[in-house]
Amino acid sequence: MENLSTNFYELSVTCEMNQYYHQYEMMWWWWGYMIVVLAVIISASITAVNWDSRGWLRKCNIVILVIAITSLMFTLYHYTFYKGMFNDWSTLRQNVDNSRILVAEAAPEDVLRLGKIYEVLSENKGRLNSREYAPKEWLLQQSFEKALRARGVEEKDIPKNE
Repeated sequence: MENLSTNFYELSVTCEMNQYYHQYEMMWWWWGYMIVVLAVIISASITAVNWDSRGWLRKCNIVILVIAITSLMFTLYHYTFYKGMFNDWSTLRQNVDNSRILVAEAAPEDVLRLGKIYEVLSENKGRLNSREYAPKEWLLQQSFEKALRARGVEEKDIPKNE
């Protein structure tokens, strides 16, 4: 029973770490919008120039607008992907934490049933991990440390990945 409780705790920490990771990744969506705004401002300033004698400016304007549209599409994809992953990890964490409560209140004969619940939740974790891109190791470590600090683990007890 103690081993099962530890497994649920570790799974919960993993979920929280991934929540922090995706929350951080989600914050960078505004960079794409800044590129779009900058490209539109440059494009508008080029448009103000006399078009008759400046054919190369028209070509520059088209290139800038293509960069703006591409940046916008990438930004929207990036934001929706990480927002979706954050929501999925949040749901899994909620299910894991609810199961941890069941483990704490369970009778010894319920261990087999709770073990099956743990297996299902671990499979969900595996599915989420398979959808991930290669992680940024520094951000993953930072998220892991933040998750442990949020649970009251002392700074000296947090394992460092050097």
